Amino acid sequence: MTAEAPVDRWTLVAYALPGFILAVPTIPVYVYLPALYGDSFGLGLALTGTVLLAARLFDVVTDPLIGRISDALNWRAGRRKPLILLGGCLAALALIRIVSPPQPVDWPYLLIWSGVLYLGWTLVAIPYAAWGAELRSGYRERLRITSAREGAGLLGILFASALPAILITTGRTEQSALIVLAWVTVLVGIPVMALLTVRVPEPQAPPKRSPTPLRAYLTSLPENGPFCRLVADWAINGFATGLQGALFLG
Repeated sequence: MTAEAPVDRWTLVAYALPGFILAVPTIPVYVYLPALYGDSFGLGLALTGTVLLAARLFDVVTDPLIGRISDALNWRAGRRKPLILLGGCLAALALIRIVSPPQPVDWPYLLIWSGVLYLGWTLVAIPYAAWGAELRSGYRERLRITSAREGAGLLGILFASALPAILITTGRTEQSALIVLAWVTVLVGIPVMALLTVRVPEPQAPPKRSPTPLRAYLTSLPENGPFCRLVADWAINGFATGLQGALFLG
């Protein structure tokens, strides 16, 4: 069996860099946004939390749908790239709108633009993660690719934590600091996404298989012990992260 050639360094960098951009908005959305809309804009934490929960529940539908669409695409430009570019545009627009809303702010505005932000995020994140798994099939190379992506994501979280704090200590308001962070994310994200689509090859789509009926797939899940444990752990971790983020600045 022929060993796989490792992904070259610059291809690995080009693939990992979007992980940095994807991670940057997590701090504004999970930590600053509830306090900004709940306290500064007067919606209240209960209403703000309810609206953000409703927008997040939208992902229950869009996550598997986008995954299926991404697998089914057979465009000349690829299966992953078109959705990633579309999602990047939607997320960039929504991020700018959500941190600089018109006054006075009402809950439908937050619901619409947070929903658009999550949709754009999904359009990028799911094809992007699948693309990384397709670059190589061997364990070592997949570990190397995933480590590079997640390492870039951790750097993005650190950057998103530090920049608003630094700006606030220089006299800027919390909202002003978030607007700067949003524009930095968008302006850096444009060349990063362009580099991803140009520099990283997208493997050929595998032969088409008959999709598993949704009902059969759902009924088989309780028998998949490792998957159930993973989902349970993920849910507990998500609850802990969301609770801490909502109350940290509240």
